[in-house]
Amino acid sequence: GYIIKKVETRQKGDGSVEDVHIYQEFLPLLFTQYAGFSHEIFDNFNKACDEFFSKIEAVKIDQRAMQQEREALKKLENVKRDHERRLQELMDNQKATTLLGQLIELNKQLVDGAIMVVRSAVANQIDWKQIKELLAEAQAQGDPIAQTIKQLKLETNTIVLWLGDPFDREEDDLLLDSDEEREEGCESSKMRPMAVEIDLDLSAMANARKYFDQKRQAVKKEQKTISASEKAFKSAEKKTRQTLKEVAAITNINKARKTHWFEKFLWFISSENYLGELIYFFQGILSRSDNNNKARKTHWFEKFLLVHIF
Repeated sequence: GYIIKKVETRQKGDGSVEDVHIYQEFLPLLFTQYAGFSHEIFDNFNKACDEFFSKIEAVKIDQRAMQQEREALKKLENVKRDHERRLQELMDNQKATTLLGQLIELNKQLVDGAIMVVRSAVANQIDWKQIKELLAEAQAQGDPIAQTIKQLKLETNTIVLWLGDPFDREEDDLLLDSDEEREEGCESSKMRPMAVEIDLDLSAMANARKYFDQKRQAVKKEQKTISASEKAFKSAEKKTRQTLKEVAAITNINKARKTHWFEKFLWFISSENYLGELIYFFQGILSRSDNNNKARKTHWFEKFLLVHIF
């Protein structure tokens, strides 16, 4: 006889791991489709059946325990990923705000010029739609300030400028180099042109300071986030270890519990109110051992039904 099984790794509460054998099926012969599967060999099919059914409850207990352990470890992993995601977002924000401030500083005159042009148009009470039309005409004529303005957001008193490094005249090569370097897993040391939102109430340098202030705030927030996240992760890790220990303890208790004689049988109440027991036959083999038959006879009642199912 053969028992097909799979081996799963289980993590204990103390951090160690163990292999758990999960019985899946019992067979009289090792069929071709199971040739590559992990299996146990027995002298005959009867012994394979006895082994399978004697440990089926223990296998179910192990499966439930592993499911609980996987859920606990998954929660811990989610806490860790959330911690890493928040830190990465703060670091990305610091880099972005620093770069935006630097681009404004490098293009100070251009930014101040764009601010003054739009401010003047608004101060002269020109219709917003007409301002956009005038901007489009200036861009078509090749005006450098107008070509820098990517978007007018007059409803929020801001404009969006497309700024790059004014000392790098080969912007097309810059874009190409940056794309190629990113494909190779490298970051370009050059400043890539970016869209920068500008507050019309502030000068160019004041807008730059605003972005640098945001960067400093992000640094402080990162430090606080690191401290809070470390505490949260340690707490979650401690809780996970405790959960794993509790699951292991409950599993061992359930396995060690002595099975009462009446738990070994499948009982039912007939329509005539008789107590009965179901007995299964597997390919002509009785599912109960001789010891169970003796126990059954010891506890038979006057009105008792014995049903054989083939």
